[in-house]
Amino acid sequence: MEARGWQGLAPSLWGGGRGCRRKKGIAFFLIRDYSCTAMGTSFEYAVRKKTRFKEPSNFKVILLNDDYTSMDFVVEVIVGVFHKGAEEAEALMLDVHNKGRAVVGVYTKDIAETKIVEVGRLAAENDFPLKCIMEKA
Repeated sequence: MEARGWQGLAPSLWGGGRGCRRKKGIAFFLIRDYSCTAMGTSFEYAVRKKTRFKEPSNFKVILLNDDYTSMDFVVEVIVGVFHKGAEEAEALMLDVHNKGRAVVGVYTKDIAETKIVEVGRLAAENDFPLKCIMEKA
């Protein structure tokens, strides 16, 4: 028996069957059954919900200058952790030295945090106070 909807109309007539195609960004969920014992009727309708996906935020990883870390170690960190070429690493090291900070990469939050931890671990192993921070891009 076909479920009857509002005023005893079949779902195809009251719109229960309309718009149930899959569209970009729209997901359709299970049909719910509502019953009314006083009227002795029940009907079903489709619930749809828009799902929107947004790009993850990007964060700049910034290397900070200090008076104790050697320039060679900073170049090694930039090449090893951030996978930059030797010339680009040297230019970034000079930016850190002259300007006090330099953006060494732009990553999603998890990757940026991992890079910062890795820089801190390498600096601690080599007894340097090199610091790295991240800012929202």
